[in-house]
Amino acid sequence: MVGIAVYTSMVFTLNSAEVYRSGNSTYIWMPATIALALIAVLFVMHSMEKSGIGTLDMLFKTAFGKIGGDIAGGAVIALLVVNAFVLLADFVNMIHSFVFYEEEYWNIILWIIATVGLLSFMGLESISRTSLLLLPLFVIVLLLWLALPWESFTLSNLCPFPGNSITETGKLIWKNAAFVFAPMIAVLTITNGMHGMKFTRNSCGIGVLCALFAVAITQLCLGLTYGYKDLAEMAYPMYRLDMMMPEEGYFFRMDKIALFFWLAMGIMAAAYYIFTASIMWCRCYGPKDTRPAVLTICVVLASAAEMQAEGHYEKFALVTNMINGWSWTVMLLPVLAAVVQLIKIRKGKGAGA
Repeated sequence: MVGIAVYTSMVFTLNSAEVYRSGNSTYIWMPATIALALIAVLFVMHSMEKSGIGTLDMLFKTAFGKIGGDIAGGAVIALLVVNAFVLLADFVNMIHSFVFYEEEYWNIILWIIATVGLLSFMGLESISRTSLLLLPLFVIVLLLWLALPWESFTLSNLCPFPGNSITETGKLIWKNAAFVFAPMIAVLTITNGMHGMKFTRNSCGIGVLCALFAVAITQLCLGLTYGYKDLAEMAYPMYRLDMMMPEEGYFFRMDKIALFFWLAMGIMAAAYYIFTASIMWCRCYGPKDTRPAVLTICVVLASAAEMQAEGHYEKFALVTNMINGWSWTVMLLPVLAAVVQLIKIRKGKGAGA
């Protein structure tokens, strides 16, 4: 689940005009961003394990108190919901633009949100088992997708190398760190359903490392196929990767088929975000039943996606860009709470001595 969410968040929700504005170093800074977020999450996990704290909401409440913990929990919920919205909205636009372009947006949104809501309603086990069931197909389609346009790979498309200055690369890493931090930190809301912290750490680490290599290879193949100026003007470049193949090839226009595999990945990731946000909501504010929270989030996301599609795209883009620009502050909350807990542990040992 975590690996799928990290991959989809980094590959399918890019603002191409911003990312490729002055060069292409995505195959460098994206893996670095994932690695930075993973180090931060492993530090938080280490602190929780040392403190004997099982879930993220308890870490916040222990470190910041009841009110401070609820505020921090609300910030994490907002980040998870925004990530789910960006995924759903982008995939709705992709489906409408490249497949059902004569269909109403609302029909596509209902079709997608109904599937996401059903998975979220059914809970963690359904989401994880469905992800594991589809994962081999995802891998096969991804490898085939990246290998098909190999004749179009041109090393000169990577020029200028590495594509961005050190300052620009650092800004891209920092700005997007919280974007991939969200799927990793979300797993800490469900550690009690994952056989403890050790299993959670191992499964999260393996999934994220696999996503790191997949993202690096994907972005490298994109960079070999298109120059950064073309990528900057291209919406959803991952979808267009096989457009360079000869028309007489057996796999020409495989994009229509592959898109639904990408959509399935997005649905898994969105359901994961919604379910973990609902868990966090119930523990911080509401009843123990997650289903009302899931229903509420799904209705809000569907309405927001429809509003965006009906002529409010620029307004929503402005809001999401602002959130992404400041979402690093949410990333600091679990890290700060982890630091507070480690300081408490050290002071406790010092007092005991």
